[in-house]
Amino acid sequence: MNTVPHVRLPAMIKRLKQAVTFVLRPLKLLAPRATRGVFRKKIGVIDTLVRENRSVKREIASLEAERSRLLALLKERQETHEQTIATLRRENDKEKEAFREGVQADFRKEQKGYFTKKLYEEFPSIHWNWSLSRRRAVCPDGKFAFIMGPPNSGTTIFFRILLEHPEIWGLFRESNLFTMGHTDREIISTFKSWQKSAEQEGKSIVLEKTPTNIERWPRIHSLIPNHKILCMMRDGRDCVASGVASHHGSHEDAVNRWIDSVVEYETMQAAFKDDVILVHLRDLQQDPSLVLIRSLDFLGLSYDFHVLQKMLHYHERPRHLGDQRDIPMTLPQTRDTRRDRLQMRCYQVNQPVQKDTSRWKTEFPYDRHPELHERLAPWLAKYGYLDTRRDTREDSAENTVGPNMSAMMERTPEKTLEKTLEIDVNPVESAA
Repeated sequence: MNTVPHVRLPAMIKRLKQAVTFVLRPLKLLAPRATRGVFRKKIGVIDTLVRENRSVKREIASLEAERSRLLALLKERQETHEQTIATLRRENDKEKEAFREGVQADFRKEQKGYFTKKLYEEFPSIHWNWSLSRRRAVCPDGKFAFIMGPPNSGTTIFFRILLEHPEIWGLFRESNLFTMGHTDREIISTFKSWQKSAEQEGKSIVLEKTPTNIERWPRIHSLIPNHKILCMMRDGRDCVASGVASHHGSHEDAVNRWIDSVVEYETMQAAFKDDVILVHLRDLQQDPSLVLIRSLDFLGLSYDFHVLQKMLHYHERPRHLGDQRDIPMTLPQTRDTRRDRLQMRCYQVNQPVQKDTSRWKTEFPYDRHPELHERLAPWLAKYGYLDTRRDTREDSAENTVGPNMSAMMERTPEKTLEKTLEIDVNPVESAA
């Protein structure tokens, strides 16, 4: 049996290459040199192309990597953008829903106030018994009184005089609780705190003064069941002149405010006749003692000669308006700034009640504003400020005096007070 000797593979390959080289060597010698040059060039071109191909492949690979990175970054940013858009849409939907609910709530509130007002106009004897029974558990159970009326009608000076009574407690400023967007809970809590302060000082009634409350009387009646309202009334022409002088708008705006306030008073009077009293500023100017006696009887407060004398001489004890103790109580030089007007008010409320109520003759004359005077004429005649038998251009003093005051003008405040006290020294004991 023949045996093949063991030969390693690398040695065999080497021998094979040597054999091929030995066979091809003659052919290489026979080939012309030009052909060998052409071959070398072609081989060089092929090598160059191969190297360029390799570089192009590397560039393509790098571009593919950059493209993949940019696509990943774009996808990430797109996802972030979509999340942001979704968040903004959710917030926008929430804002739309809140706005829709607010509009619906305002509409329901205005609708309720409108129909309530119409109800009072059609059925004056109806009271808010259902509202009172629903809120009675949280409403304060003390005695409360409100002074309201057209702007610049004398509410501040009347409030200043009533505060001299020993049983009346009040902030010597306008609270604006019902006109500044406060909730029912906040208003009731404030009145409870006022009632507590009044009880601590030994007072029996809380008095609040804000003229614009005459537009919020339905809400006042629903929240504060046990209350009285003193509505001030002044010649509309004087209110207009005073309002324009106090930088509260134009003459037309002042006329509209006065007429609207009078209409609100009539609606309120028709709905709650026993809880509302009308106080004319002219009566307070001409015979303050009778006005005070009538008002105190309406509030159910006791009085005597010394109490009335103290109230009539309120100006002998000056007081600041609210917390504005840094404002002097002297007559200001000008009335251009807000501080000057506040100083003027502080000065006026600590002076005796002025007797003259015809400033409109110089500041709001008929010949300058005939149309506005014609608008006021029916209302002025209705409340005794204008004699319908005369023309509105006449400056007669009879036009500024009410029909109920003609007999009172013949008596001085001191004589009227003495005569009243002779008849009824203590109205509480007489009633008992």
